[in-house]
Amino acid sequence: MSKILADQIANYDDNGPIEIKEGLNIASGKPIQIAGSAGSNGNVLVSNGTTVSWSNALDNSGNWDTAFGWGNHASEGYLTSVPAIALNGLSDVDATTGLQNGSILKYNGASWEVAPDLNDNDDTTYAQSAVASGSNVNLRLTAGGSGSGNDDILVSAGSNISFSSVTSAGFTIDATTSSNLPAGLSFTDPDFTIGSGSGGYSSIRFAQPSGTAPQIRNSSDPSSTGVSIWGAYSGGGTMQEDIHLGTSGIASKFQNLNPKTDSTYDLGTNALRWQKVYADDIDTPSITTGANSLVFNTNSNDRWEITSNGHILPRDHEQYDIGSAEKKVRHLFLSDNTIYSETGTIKVADHPSGGAAGTAKILLDIAKLQTATAASADFEAFKTAIAALTP
Repeated sequence: MSKILADQIANYDDNGPIEIKEGLNIASGKPIQIAGSAGSNGNVLVSNGTTVSWSNALDNSGNWDTAFGWGNHASEGYLTSVPAIALNGLSDVDATTGLQNGSILKYNGASWEVAPDLNDNDDTTYAQSAVASGSNVNLRLTAGGSGSGNDDILVSAGSNISFSSVTSAGFTIDATTSSNLPAGLSFTDPDFTIGSGSGGYSSIRFAQPSGTAPQIRNSSDPSSTGVSIWGAYSGGGTMQEDIHLGTSGIASKFQNLNPKTDSTYDLGTNALRWQKVYADDIDTPSITTGANSLVFNTNSNDRWEITSNGHILPRDHEQYDIGSAEKKVRHLFLSDNTIYSETGTIKVADHPSGGAAGTAKILLDIAKLQTATAASADFEAFKTAIAALTP
């Protein structure tokens, strides 16, 4: 049953909607209200499935006006369908070169090209070879198995370098010079230099932080055939030959051969001795050598000499003693020979250690004793003859 009031029409029995059979006419200027609101200008009624409410209209008319200004859309040639195009027909795609089953397209920075799929399970094997490329050589890897193509690494010949005997198995590297002669060989490295000197010799020079670099030379002097080691003289810039290693008939020579540290190293050993040492003046703490002799030297003075005949002689006359009061010679063993003195007289005296020497006494000459005895008739005459004896 419907109930009509002055401002309401309601389905009074079931609280349901009412049905307007013949239509609804709203007089001009009169609103339609939803929940007491007539909405705003441009609003439309929108249903949410349960009720209706006022909402803003979706007005895109401005966009339509802009598109209309573009002109007749029917004549603009819009894409309406996509024709069948081969992949290789694209300008930046090469989909045929090297194409094999399982290949993929890979971008190389400028275009797309066929490449093997490195993520598949097919193994690619390579064969290596050397291939001449003008005066240079390519180290080549040729793909096998599921791969294809070559990968080359170019090895370029630098200054004074050339390649020869280039085959698939390898090649030879040759070092040459402008003259192609060993005497003119010149090779420079940060650590050493191989070259020829102005004197006609070949040398190896070793770099060092400062000063003149040491050298190993072969000599241009026929009388000095061999190899020599040269160093800077006294650390300066003048080079000198320190060691010369001679050849057959040419003796080796040494100059300024000094130990690295003082009193540390030996020349020879107990098992390996030098046979002879020839020198004019070999300084040691106590011994030097003279011409065919051995000289004992202290405080830069020659004291004693052992001659080439084996005699022991003082270097200065009447200057040196054998033994002293504190350090005496225990025994003196002599053969049946003569002890010589300048006058033929020998004196003896006591000289205890730490004390003064006693008065020297002349040893009696046995020949003079025999003469005095023969000339004496009695003991008194003998005493007189003995007292008259002189040195």
